[in-house]
Amino acid sequence: MVDQYLLSELVNFYHYQTLAKTAQKMCLTQPTLSRGMKKLEQELGVKLFEHQPNRLIFKPTGIFAAKAAANLLAQQSDFETQVKNFEASQKNIKIGATLPGPLLVLKRVKKDLPHNWQIITKLFPTSQIKELLLKRQCSLIFANQKIESSEIIGKQVGVEKLLVNLPLTMVAKNQNKISFRELQNLNFVVFSEIGPWRKLVQAELPKANLMFQEKSKAVKELIANTSYPFFKTNFSFDPNGKKNLKSRKRRLLPLKDEKAKMPIYVNYLKNQPINWHKIEQIFSKTEKYFENNKQYF
Repeated sequence: MVDQYLLSELVNFYHYQTLAKTAQKMCLTQPTLSRGMKKLEQELGVKLFEHQPNRLIFKPTGIFAAKAAANLLAQQSDFETQVKNFEASQKNIKIGATLPGPLLVLKRVKKDLPHNWQIITKLFPTSQIKELLLKRQCSLIFANQKIESSEIIGKQVGVEKLLVNLPLTMVAKNQNKISFRELQNLNFVVFSEIGPWRKLVQAELPKANLMFQEKSKAVKELIANTSYPFFKTNFSFDPNGKKNLKSRKRRLLPLKDEKAKMPIYVNYLKNQPINWHKIEQIFSKTEKYFENNKQYF
């Protein structure tokens, strides 16, 4: 078996192209690097380079070998990472999501969660769910998509429903719902990191001015100091008191469009130890609170 350090020298030599630069980057002497490349040729039993005075030129076989070595080293690194992640997953449950609502629910009950549950606040792209789980970078991932395979299972934990806070002057006295069609041409303050909800509101409100904000602090300041409408969901409001559902400047209305509802799933590896009952209990309580307080919208 070829020594790993020789493969690493080959990959770096292919990247930097000259012996001098490669030796400098790897903190080696140029003669040491030259001997290493010669030893690699001897171990493989093939010619990788054209040998010239103080210079090695890659032959086609050398280029192929360098690319294959890069893949092999990456696979080895990936193997080590997966083993370490597996060990960590036996001790800590890392929770990720592709949209913020489920994370907000979990953060509100964080003190009641098992001590080994760790919430990752950065949202992940939906396309990465399978890879993140298989590499055990996450123990479970909340998303609006259900992933199922021979290794992954997905279960629905609830339905996230979109609501909008509107200035009181825009809402009829007895109005208790509204549609996207009625929200065209308005100006909205919107937090950028809202996952799949962003694509939905952009598609359903093509004529609205959606003022996306990168920082939550900016969103809060605009909400506090203006009467701009903004969105919430049944997962994102604080359920600690009815006073949080009302505003002097705005009124909260659910969207009646079916598209304003997203089924939320938790995806995880079949052999991953998950306290499913705890998750189910948390989201069931959240949905019940929302249903019981509709009269305050």
